[in-house]
Amino acid sequence: MDKVGVGLIGAGMMGSWGHYPGYAEIPDKAKMVAVCDKEPSALNDLAERSGAKPYTDYQELLKDPKVDAVDICLPHFLHGRVALAALEAGKHVIVEKPFTMTLSEADQVIAAAKRTGLKLMVAENMRFVNAYEVTKALVEKGEIGDICYARAYTGGPNGPLDPENWRSKPEEAGGGTMIDDGVHCFDMFRWMVGDVKSIFAITNRFNKDSSKMVEDNAVGTIRFKSGAMGIYAFSTTTMSPWTEQLELYGTEGAIIVDFLSHQPVRVLSAKRAINEVDEQWSQYGNIAWQEPFIEHSVERWATLAMRKEVKYFVDCILENTEPRVTGEDGKKAVELVLKAYESAKLGKEVEI
Repeated sequence: MDKVGVGLIGAGMMGSWGHYPGYAEIPDKAKMVAVCDKEPSALNDLAERSGAKPYTDYQELLKDPKVDAVDICLPHFLHGRVALAALEAGKHVIVEKPFTMTLSEADQVIAAAKRTGLKLMVAENMRFVNAYEVTKALVEKGEIGDICYARAYTGGPNGPLDPENWRSKPEEAGGGTMIDDGVHCFDMFRWMVGDVKSIFAITNRFNKDSSKMVEDNAVGTIRFKSGAMGIYAFSTTTMSPWTEQLELYGTEGAIIVDFLSHQPVRVLSAKRAINEVDEQWSQYGNIAWQEPFIEHSVERWATLAMRKEVKYFVDCILENTEPRVTGEDGKKAVELVLKAYESAKLGKEVEI
């Protein structure tokens, strides 16, 4: 295969604003040949821009012989069933998070990918943010020693939702900020720190608009199997650009990531001490703060990471390599979300 024919299922904001531009930037490797959506204006707009064949039924798109791979950007409750159908139709799959809404559904999709030998990737774009990639490399190099404590925040403004919007409906969204935003954090925690032993959560609906029946704020704690501990918070009612923050504290230093900064990564490491005071932010004995140069846009980091992830997915197909974010990774993130909801309901810590 010299070029991947992509069928995009879901022409809303995530598909048209996040994913499609990535394919458009690599015309030598991929072409969006089909697009599907039930909303006429979104469908026609993206079909016109991309030159892709429009469909209103994803089952019909899956029959298109020009489609080699399917990109799923649909409401949460459709992720699993459409991913399964695409694999059964012989298409490679990249599917937006959350991977599925149940663990049994995740198992079915993973099994189908293994049985067919097709590529399956969860579109966890946070793993493609440059700041996080650099942070992961520093952690793997042992720059801060063994991580003993982690803290994360994800949030920004969302506001009241239309009661008819799928995000307002627990049965279609699966929940609120925990499953929509928390799934990013839980995957990041696993990637950076390791597997989780137990989780505790508290959720709240700060916006009292009765049309929005899902939580818009959540906080909690995590115990990792390594012995490390973590704290997390998610909110869709805070007023700031949509952002993330991650703090990792280890036995030999710390890494602070703040997406509201154009220099988002700071490193404090005993292994990175600098002798010249004017080359460092501050010095404590033989330890120094450093700010590695990371290219970062406070406003555009999310869409840039989405473009990067779909390009990577295309390379996985063309080069026959295993995707960075597997179905198993997606399942584990969903499991943590479901356990967090269980904890919030029971009011106690839950074992994984």
